[in-house]
Formats: sequence, C-alpha cells, structure tokens
Amino acid sequence: MQLRHWQWLLDTALPGEFGQVGEWLNQGEALVSSDDVPAHLNEEAAAVLNQKIEDHKAFFGDLNSVRQQFAEAVQSSPLVEQVGNLFKFNFATQFNWLFYSGSQSAT
Repeated sequence: MQLRHWQWLLDTALPGEFGQVGEWLNQGEALVSSDDVPAHLNEEAAAVLNQKIEDHKAFFGDLNSVRQQFAEAVQSSPLVEQVGNLFKFNFATQFNWLFYSGSQSAT
C-alpha cells in the first residue's frame, strides 16, 4: 500500500498532461485492485456489486481518450523532455494492464 502511495505521488507530480494521466492511471489501478467485495451475498451485496460494475464501466469508458491524450503528449508536448523514459514506459505498461483488467472486471 505504501508503494502505491509513492507511485501516486510521483505520477501526479509530473508536469502538465503527464500528471493528469498519472492521476487517472492511479485511480484506475485503485478501482481495479479494490477488494472490498461483500463477504455475504444478499440483496445489499448485490447492490454494492452492481454499483462497482457501473463505476468500472463509467471510469473505463474514458480509457481510450486518456490513452490518446498520453500518446499526443508524448509526441508533441514541450513537457516531454521533463518526463523520463521510465515514466513513459511505466504509463504505457499501466495502460495495457488497465485495458485488460478493466475490460475483464466490467464484464
């Protein structure tokens, strides 16, 4: 948990649109990694799970536009020089993981 917090701090501290993308990626990872599934299956649990599914669908509906924002920033942002290759690689990896995880969790 502490490592995730440090990753969030580093990602969101990046300049401009890179920090915005970092925030979105970290929110997505938190959403997918959330393990607050009810222990007992009843109507209340079903409502909670249904809400989680709707939250996933709403959040991951933006995946392609955020991925496009990142790609455009890498190609044309004057801030790209301030963002190391490791961050760019890490973000690309996070997008791939979230694409797979988000599509699996939303179904």
